[in-house]
Amino acid sequence: MNCKNPTDARYHQRTQTTPSPVKYTWPRRTARDAGVIALVLRAQGPISLFMDHYDHLVAGARCLNRRGASATEMAQAFRLFTEAASRGSADAMEEVATMLATGRGVRHAPDAALHYYQLAIAAGSVRANAGLAALLNSPAIEDRDAESAAEFYADGAGVGDGDALYGLARMRRDGEGGRRDLTAARILFRQAARAGHWQAARELAAMHLTDGNPLEAWAWMRRAVALGGGAAIREQAERLEYGFSAAELQQAQDLLHAVAA
Repeated sequence: MNCKNPTDARYHQRTQTTPSPVKYTWPRRTARDAGVIALVLRAQGPISLFMDHYDHLVAGARCLNRRGASATEMAQAFRLFTEAASRGSADAMEEVATMLATGRGVRHAPDAALHYYQLAIAAGSVRANAGLAALLNSPAIEDRDAESAAEFYADGAGVGDGDALYGLARMRRDGEGGRRDLTAARILFRQAARAGHWQAARELAAMHLTDGNPLEAWAWMRRAVALGGGAAIREQAERLEYGFSAAELQQAQDLLHAVAA
């Protein structure tokens, strides 16, 4: 991505001709969505979104919204994401929702975040399912709804989204939004890790340690490091490795090859 001039005037230019609006009508999926959808419908009802060029807006906003960005840069990013969202970008809607949900660069506004996550899902964003689920299952929402959160996680998990798989695995492990199911949690954590989610690999390592399986735990720690986990996980794996015999280390390395395959 070219981030040399993210505030260049071209990021703010509209096309010469006014595009035709595309109407979005909210799908009433199940009763579990009624409360959240009602919030959105009360806010605006069916929305007209203009589907013109917005990729440059999203690219510019992401350049500004990098790690270590200043408050001014984050505020500029939010404005660009909001502009792109108004033109129909599902990715931008999800980014706006996440910034509102976390208070990154803007005032923390969970109700507005719910609104934008629903917009993003209706516009086709897969990632927004996990964001909405996390928000619904957080203390930021007055009427915390773990059951609906689990179902939104399941929607994202069904198409292989790593964050959704990870979130649903945690809920299954902890018995939130349904009965506790450690077998399902392990399967979901494994799928999330295969999708590149290093925290899922770390959770699998922790579960194997709890079960008294240090070789499997070491393999998943090493996998977590390979996927982007930090020095703390690497050091934990090294401490565990000191207690292995040569044969056990070979077996652990074979397990690592298997989980990375």
